[in-house]
Amino acid sequence: MVFGYDGRAYIADYIGGWELNNHGRVVTVSDPATRDSADVKGLKALMAEGFAKRSPGDLGKLLGHADMRARQHAQFELVKRGKDGQVVLSDAASKGTSTFARLHGMWGLWQLARKDAAVAKPITALLTDGDTRVREQAAKILGDLRDTAAAPLLVKLLSDPSARVQSFAAIALGRIKHPAAMPELLRLLKDANNQDAYLRHAAVMGLLGCSDAKTLAALSQDASPGVRMGAVLALRRLKDPGLSGFLDDASPVVRA
Repeated sequence: MVFGYDGRAYIADYIGGWELNNHGRVVTVSDPATRDSADVKGLKALMAEGFAKRSPGDLGKLLGHADMRARQHAQFELVKRGKDGQVVLSDAASKGTSTFARLHGMWGLWQLARKDAAVAKPITALLTDGDTRVREQAAKILGDLRDTAAAPLLVKLLSDPSARVQSFAAIALGRIKHPAAMPELLRLLKDANNQDAYLRHAAVMGLLGCSDAKTLAALSQDASPGVRMGAVLALRRLKDPGLSGFLDDASPVVRA
């Protein structure tokens, strides 16, 4: 099943289930109210015309398009434009007219930064942005790029009001390998107290990069079951015998 640019869903139906035969059909499903709308007609025309001949300014406007496919095509085309595209992407990331436009601006810079790390510099400032989605993606991008200069700000994000931002920051710190983040990562595990598996996983990924097996094994004496469980999960990933120190843990979940 795929979605066309004409407002229809196209379904390949081979008739008869899993058994092979010589029968088949393509079924389309659509809502006339939206299929014939100006937005859908505009998208169809836009995709047919393509993006290669559009100016950087026009591509920048399309970063905020209602359809994700149009936004992504515009982003990739701007990346192809090099320096000219970088200017537009940077502008969209910092002051785009919508969250979508800002995210695609950031993701475009991320692509360029894989060849030139200096391109990612404007993203660091977005770690303190007022938009939650922008902060979380800034953390993700800087972690992927192993940007050590961003580590102190990422540590602060471990106390962000958003659990998603906290998660992305924890994973990023693990990728950057920033030992100074250890106290805050342990605090995150303690506060989560095994109630949020996603947040716990993020903290564990942070521990893997910011700590070592010996330090993790010593956490068997920590008073928090959340911290001890985090240590167990990290040691399991390391396949370290320090796990044996948790076999007599007070918590049946940790023991198991």
